[in-house]
Amino acid sequence: MLTLSQKMISVVMTDVVQSPLLLFADDAKLYREISTVEDQLVLQKDLEELRTWSKTSLLEFNAEKCVKMTLTSKKKTTSERTYNLNKDQNLKSVYKEKDLGIMTDSKLSFEEHICMKLKKANSILALIRRSFINISKQVFLQLYKALIRPHLEYANQIWYPNPKKHKTSIENVQRRATRLVGSLRGLSYEERLRELKLPTTEYRRQRGRMIEIFKIINGMYDESATGNLIQFIERNSRKYGQQLSIRRARLEMRKKFFSVDGPKDWNELPEHVVSSESLDIFKTRLDRHWQHRMFRELS
Repeated sequence: MLTLSQKMISVVMTDVVQSPLLLFADDAKLYREISTVEDQLVLQKDLEELRTWSKTSLLEFNAEKCVKMTLTSKKKTTSERTYNLNKDQNLKSVYKEKDLGIMTDSKLSFEEHICMKLKKANSILALIRRSFINISKQVFLQLYKALIRPHLEYANQIWYPNPKKHKTSIENVQRRATRLVGSLRGLSYEERLRELKLPTTEYRRQRGRMIEIFKIINGMYDESATGNLIQFIERNSRKYGQQLSIRRARLEMRKKFFSVDGPKDWNELPEHVVSSESLDIFKTRLDRHWQHRMFRELS
């Protein structure tokens, strides 16, 4: 994956390359699956076309800020090719790169991203603990939802934690946070959650995935952005018509990917939930159907 940054980018860029090119604000990502030498040559030619385009448009790329990342599950990548945006300078090869607030690594483990967010959430929690002697339920919920929870949830459909140690670490942030409410300190974690009407972090992640699938199915996103992220099963299924195809995952790291794991939970939802008339109705029905999960601790 190549990450290119520029202050002003025109969508005309997409017309000069053969490989997919993703644009967002002043960032661009050019990528291609490399299976043969020909694929490498096509990717390099695309870079040359972008260089020509940038000079013609008077919007030259800063090669110093452009990097190359190889996404692979292999321990070693043999004969990895170098690429260049300027003829006299190869793109720097990196193992990790921050993209739209997410630290992405070449193995897609998101290990460092999760550690960074845990550190940030814990530091904010420590600051709140030092600033308040006793906190009411209402004040706690306002502080927690505004200052801590966003760090534990932002874009988690992408970096969804797979190892149990990460799930436990994330849940422990909320576990410690709920102890700040003096009137609840004598209760168990599950009892504190029920008193606060605060679902577990695991529930929030699972619920978030279902919401994203509902949005995709009901056309709330541009189709060019979602692509074939999820696919329907042929309608000869004996169940209702919104059953999703479950993709096979050989690698352990892929088993929790949104497109692999998400459809499993979706297919288990009853028809009256998945066929909701609006997003708000879907959320309400989903919470009612999953209410037994809402405050349950990780096993």
